[in-house]
Amino acid sequence: MLAAISWGAQLNQTQHSNWDRLLSMGLYEWLQSRVRESHAHHALQFLTFARQAVVEARGSRIERGESILNQLEAASCAHRLPQEVVLLCRDHLHASRAYMCFARGSFHDAILHLKAAIALNHKLESGLGYPLAQAHRIHLVENIVRVHLRSKDLRAGMTLAGGLLAYLSGLQLAPLPGRGWNPKSLRNLPIGFVEAKCAVLTSLVAAVIDDSERLQRRVLFRILTRAGHRHLDRVCHPGAAAWFDLMAGLLDDGAVGAEEKLASYLRAGRRDCALLWFSALRHFLEQTEHHQDRERIRFRVSTIIGGWVGLPRGIRLLVESRRP
Repeated sequence: MLAAISWGAQLNQTQHSNWDRLLSMGLYEWLQSRVRESHAHHALQFLTFARQAVVEARGSRIERGESILNQLEAASCAHRLPQEVVLLCRDHLHASRAYMCFARGSFHDAILHLKAAIALNHKLESGLGYPLAQAHRIHLVENIVRVHLRSKDLRAGMTLAGGLLAYLSGLQLAPLPGRGWNPKSLRNLPIGFVEAKCAVLTSLVAAVIDDSERLQRRVLFRILTRAGHRHLDRVCHPGAAAWFDLMAGLLDDGAVGAEEKLASYLRAGRRDCALLWFSALRHFLEQTEHHQDRERIRFRVSTIIGGWVGLPRGIRLLVESRRP
């Protein structure tokens, strides 16, 4: 599963398009208020081509993507541009080069590029007053999480994911050391953006925990919640918060002790976090696999969710397994 961890936010596509459009509009309005129309147009063209370079690399055309970035960098150096445009282009250039490194397996270099982009992004916000800069900065930190997890540095990935979740939910002042983090500025972001990021991050770490050996799952969950000051059951997305609360119960009290909590969680439905719903169900079924009251518990769960048809294969195999 770790090899399948992808770059960027796995958000509902319609929501992602809407936020991308809102952020692009906000960026263009900000540029228009500070620089000439031609410079604002140059910046947006640069960002469009930088995104295209990443699309090329995702399609296994890394050399083509790198060629686009080299041409962009050369073209920008050939023009005298205002500071706003220079910082914005360099920010996105580093972010795109980070993906090229990620695609090639050069994880250390990918993180260096992402951190360089974060520093430039901070200057855009604090020095030049770009109000939506933090949306991109949050996305950059999320991608550092993905790099750590893909490189199998699970401790670093879980620690950073927990810190970012805590920051997005107002539980701590910054996800990373350094200046430029201000929880109050989260209010400037599009409605629903922060909540959805919590759902994406929680789904990401849930997938990693699910794919780990049973003994390692508790360790990874503890690293994650410790980084979130043990209050990740208060993250800003209701489905994610409920998953953290349920998982803590499963790990601390065992499946039987968490039965009522699971019943309540399952009744709430999959919402927009189907992966978390399936994750919770799978963990519960695994923990009750050898329990003497297994059949009663599974019958109750089946009644709540309307049967086992249509569930992922891994869950159906757990249900169909016979007690040794």
